[in-house]
Amino acid sequence: MSLPAQVAPSEKLSRFIFSSSHFSSLNNRVKYGTFIPPKQSPYELSVYRVDSLQEYEIWQLAVENVETERRKTKARADLICQDALDLQLEVKPEPTRHYRHANITGWEEKDLEDLKFAVQLASKAALIIKPQLKS
Repeated sequence: MSLPAQVAPSEKLSRFIFSSSHFSSLNNRVKYGTFIPPKQSPYELSVYRVDSLQEYEIWQLAVENVETERRKTKARADLICQDALDLQLEVKPEPTRHYRHANITGWEEKDLEDLKFAVQLASKAALIIKPQLKS
């Protein structure tokens, strides 16, 4: 399988969330910590291109490609590529992990702009809590 070489502005992206401190199920919102890039260079935030996938396929993508035995997905933040582009960030395909993987790039070197961008992305993101599997 393959996707277009460029991420379209209208493409839906998912950022998988592993920490309960990065979202509020009570307020149904994503917290800005979800979108803080890593502390070391390169400053890239991992996302997945999920257009055309069904809900169960998105969660399966997380289970098979992102989760580890000790790091389980609790929720995800969905947004469209244009939300990042509006902040002068870029979304670049990075298919070495998985053909749907991409990185949000263009972050400043760990300054207040990153925090501002993270807050703005979080405000635009939709929170989707991972469903519990029935036994």
